[in-house]
Amino acid sequence: MVKHKDYKKSDLIRILSSNVSKERNKAVKLLKKFEPLPRKHLDTKFDAKNAVVHKYSALKAYMYRREKHKCWRCDKVKQTNVKVHWDTPEGMKIICTSCHNNLLTMKEVEKVRKENSTNNEILKNLNKI
Repeated sequence: MVKHKDYKKSDLIRILSSNVSKERNKAVKLLKKFEPLPRKHLDTKFDAKNAVVHKYSALKAYMYRREKHKCWRCDKVKQTNVKVHWDTPEGMKIICTSCHNNLLTMKEVEKVRKENSTNNEILKNLNKI
């Protein structure tokens, strides 16, 4: 059982795979105190076709290092019944729904900006005529 705060991050990740929910909950609480190290270098390569949302009947706590357990992108521990499997050039990554929604929004904004810049160029060309 998790009794003291001197655990390393790797120890707490290992405790997440425990069968006792009290231990898992305590490990999640302590893991949230660690500073996240987000990985956003693959954001430009995101494609909605490569991301699949999975919904589970039971609540899951996940960390990326031990068997499908942590949001790979934001590096935060999550307890949820929904997670997203994202097939990247570096392999399959598991991200949270928040990151998935952020990536979808970023793609949509990028698309609108591109359309807007194209429309502005057309208007400038029409004004010259």
